[in-house]
Amino acid sequence: LFRSSTSAGLSTDLLEDMDMSMDLLEATSRQSSDCDYLHLLMEDVAMTLSQAAGRNGLGNLVPGHDFAISINDPSQEDNPIIAISDEFEAMTGYSAEEITGRSARFLNEDCPDNFHHCMELHNTSLTGKPFIGVLTNTRRDGRQFLKVLNQRGFTVANNTETGEEHWLLVSLHLDVSDMLDTIDQDTFEERIPEIEAVMDKMMNNAVIAEKIMAMMRVLHQRLPHMQKPEWLTLSTPQWR
Repeated sequence: LFRSSTSAGLSTDLLEDMDMSMDLLEATSRQSSDCDYLHLLMEDVAMTLSQAAGRNGLGNLVPGHDFAISINDPSQEDNPIIAISDEFEAMTGYSAEEITGRSARFLNEDCPDNFHHCMELHNTSLTGKPFIGVLTNTRRDGRQFLKVLNQRGFTVANNTETGEEHWLLVSLHLDVSDMLDTIDQDTFEERIPEIEAVMDKMMNNAVIAEKIMAMMRVLHQRLPHMQKPEWLTLSTPQWR
């Protein structure tokens, strides 16, 4: 259509500008579609996790048991968060725009330090080795809350030339603050290992792993530094 209009007096520069605008529009549309699809995949994972938690008796331990999900990319400087679920926004009070691209450490500001947990989390960010434990975080409004964090690496692709693996950090968050409204500290501490065991079991569930893999493929394809033909996306889920 644009090319045939040249004879009608449109300049070459104008045609090129129109073509560039169409290319930009198409790219923006594809990016928007990818974001919508990723959001659907992430919410599907969160829903599947909640359903699995109910079947495994987590509802008897934690009121609500709504899981929040975040994804970090250790291959980038400071291991930034690259995607979060709606539940993560609700849990922290921060929007995706405020969080994406930042290190998760800002959620620990003014929170009591646990040296052992800090060292384990650092090791997980370097190796993808699983971490599970109770952490204190701060919401956007300044209120602190307790959460159980299950975090581990998930290999997404291999570099066919170097053999290097590209893996992302998958984090499953469960706000357990409300438990202390109905039980004492000793009972709370007794229940935490049960909660951690259920969360660990769910992360190893084959159906959940397949859903996470679908989500990871979309994320991997969106990362600019992974847009090279030598990166081959894996066909099956692979926890580190």
